[in-house]
Formats: sequence, C-alpha cells, structure tokens
Amino acid sequence: MVSRKQNTHPLHLTTLWREVLARQLGGLQINRLEKRSHSPTGATHISSAVACKKRRWFARLAIPIGNRISRLLGVRIDVLGDSAWHAREIRMHHALYEEEIGLTASGWLVVPWIADALSVTLAAPEISWQKKARGIQVSAKELRRLHDLACEHGRAFSHGDAGVRNIAFDDVSGEARWFDFEIQHRPEIPANWRHMDDLRAFVYSTLALIPEASFNGISLEIFQAYERSDSIRRLRGEVMSGRLSCEIFHLAQIQVPSAKRILMDEAVIEAASIFLAVS
Repeated sequence: MVSRKQNTHPLHLTTLWREVLARQLGGLQINRLEKRSHSPTGATHISSAVACKKRRWFARLAIPIGNRISRLLGVRIDVLGDSAWHAREIRMHHALYEEEIGLTASGWLVVPWIADALSVTLAAPEISWQKKARGIQVSAKELRRLHDLACEHGRAFSHGDAGVRNIAFDDVSGEARWFDFEIQHRPEIPANWRHMDDLRAFVYSTLALIPEASFNGISLEIFQAYERSDSIRRLRGEVMSGRLSCEIFHLAQIQVPSAKRILMDEAVIEAASIFLAVS
C-alpha cells in the first residue's frame, strides 16, 4: 500500500499547536442560522420554508483578524465580510441554480429550504445506508458540474468550503444543491488547486461521518462520481506528501482524532490510485 509521509519528530510540537489552533477556529460560530416556515419581512418573494442566516455581533472583528492569521499561516482562503458575502451568495445562487434569494434590511440572508444538509443525512442512524450512499454520489456529481462552470467573474467556480454541511440533498427528487458561499479561495489561486481543495473538503468531511470500514469504498465511489482525473491525482499527491497534516484549514474542517485521519489518508490514496489506474 502506498502511504503518506508522516511527522516523525518525537515531540510533535508543531503538530500540537496546529491541532489546538484548528480546534479553536473550527469551533468559532460567527453566524446565526434559523429554519423558518415562512420568509421574514423584506424577503416576501420566497413563499416556502426558508433558511435564514446572519452574522453574529463579533464577526466584524473576528473575520479580518482571522483572515490575517490565515494569510500568515499560508491558508489560501478568505472569509468574506458582510457585503462581499451577501453579494457572492446572491450571485452564486442565481448563476448556479437560477434561484433568487432574499436579503433583509437587518442583514438576514434568506434562502429557500430545499432539504437538510448532507451532513445531517450521514449522521442520522435511522436513514438507510443506501440513501446515504446515493446522497454522497449525487453531491459529488454536482460538485463536478459546478467545477465546469466559469461564474466567478469569468474564472472557474470553486466553493471554498465544500464540506458535507454545505450541500443539501433531497432524497425524494434526487437533487443536490451547494450553498453557503461565505468562504472563498483567493482569486490568484489556480483553478486546478482550488478544485482539488473542494474535492478534499468533500471527501474528508464525508469520511468523518461514516464507518471506517466504508472509507475505501466510499472514497472510490466519490472519485468515480466526480470523474476529473486531474483533481483526483493532485489530491493524492497532497495526501502522500503529508502536507495536509500541516494545513490549518484542513484540520479545522475535519476535526477527528489523528488515528482516524491517518485511516482517511490511506483510504484516499488507495482509492485515488485505483481510480487513476483505470481512467
């Protein structure tokens, strides 16, 4: 089996402080999120159930500080400020799904409620494995579809935070929709790296919520649904290099014990190798 490089320093001090910082960043909740049965005043064109999202009071201070720290650490994303976030959210819903969303005078973004996030589906013990697997496959195909679009001011689309908590899957219609576009890859980052990073976030956030025995099979199913060999090959290279274990954003997104993360890495490498060998 091909394996990744690992940090062999006996004290692991660098790894330790990165893990601690990642837990703090990953646990910071800068938004309020509410599901409502109807639109609030100011978004009356949406008649169905809605998801409402608004920044918490401390976000205006936390976001620029967090972005500055991220740049110092080499993280290649930014959390958008209120105006830029609202504009991107509205623009992406229209460009990707021809969907109009609301923005109230008090700063609530109002989005039609399609279904629960895939993360909710994967974590629910009462939902069958068949439905969970279908949701994973459909979501991977939808990510591939969006990566083929050029809707970021003429640049290829990338999500920026493509974990399973940011895609809704409706098992009745079989539809999956990405949402929550407040984190953005920096515009100077090449599309091939941005697409790999979205794929990384989706694969690892999926594995974090399923049994370890399914890691290899589901990783391969995701790659088969996503199909793009360039992104899959690049992801395999990132994992094999050991760089992911030093990436603060990766550690903040995927908060699992280090032993489980190693199993994830091995599954991703093996599944990517199998996919690339036959593609």
